[in-house]
Amino acid sequence: MKNKKKNQVFKVIFIFLFIAYITIYTSQKSGYMDFQNYKKMSLTKERIKEFESDIKAGKKVDLTKYSSNTTRNYSNKISNAGFNISNGVSSLVNKGVVGLFDTIAKLAEE
Repeated sequence: MKNKKKNQVFKVIFIFLFIAYITIYTSQKSGYMDFQNYKKMSLTKERIKEFESDIKAGKKVDLTKYSSNTTRNYSNKISNAGFNISNGVSSLVNKGVVGLFDTIAKLAEE
């Protein structure tokens, strides 16, 4: 019975990893990331042209108007969950170590 459960768990993990691999491979082969980078580059070229035309027109130039938002928020549900798990584990370990040293201190006092 246990052997069948282990096989089922292994199959589910293997299928999940295989699907993840196929998804990443397909997105790489289809050029999805290249297209995303091209869109960023074309936006930058547009901003450069706008900047040059404003200088030629004699307008007051503020560089913050032409720069794109450089701060990125990489957090998502998975990274937030990992952060919360990490904080929870850290709290448990901290409580365990403090409890251990309290016990050692009590034993040393006796």
